[in-house]
Amino acid sequence: MRTELTEKQRQILDFIVERVSEQGLPPTLREIAEKFGLQSVRSVQTHLDALAKKGFIRRLAGKSRGIELVRERVRRPGIPIVGHISAGRPIPAIEDIQGTLDLDVLFGKDERPFALRVQGDSMIEAGIFAGDFVIVQPRQTAEPGDIVVALKDDEATVKYFAFVDGSPMLVPANSQYAPVPLGEGQIVGKVVGVLRQVKRNIREIQRFLNQ
Repeated sequence: MRTELTEKQRQILDFIVERVSEQGLPPTLREIAEKFGLQSVRSVQTHLDALAKKGFIRRLAGKSRGIELVRERVRRPGIPIVGHISAGRPIPAIEDIQGTLDLDVLFGKDERPFALRVQGDSMIEAGIFAGDFVIVQPRQTAEPGDIVVALKDDEATVKYFAFVDGSPMLVPANSQYAPVPLGEGQIVGKVVGVLRQVKRNIREIQRFLNQ
């Protein structure tokens, strides 16, 4: 069976991977059609059927977002680990490839972890900032002190989990926000890691230089 992807199939697959990484859900067929200027959902179906036949996705019948990535087929090569670096006193530069940084290995392939992009500043004192990706292992229960992803009032939120006077609470890591009862909400996962893209910051450099 031929498994090479056409350019359009590769673009659609990358879009699906991006949406799952950023939002935790695949796009709908209509969203794919709009993204790539396809005239009908039927055209999207054709491309998705090809991706499924080639083993990159699974189709889930009866669901508007009925697309599941086949992780073994869409995994990217791991990032090489080339040594150590000091955030304090300088140490001799060492480039000695010690392995690769593989998210499946780091966070548990069997747990089927997923990533969500953070919005807002309610967890900044836990080192989680807007724009970060939190790596989440699916869970329906949590221990006090865990950082969790919970669904409450049809919205997802990331907070500490705790019991206050015997009641389960979602506790922010920012004094500007108040804890909220979990109530009828539900825990959907435990945060096990944070990924952040580092950007240039000239203003911060000048602040350190002027101290």
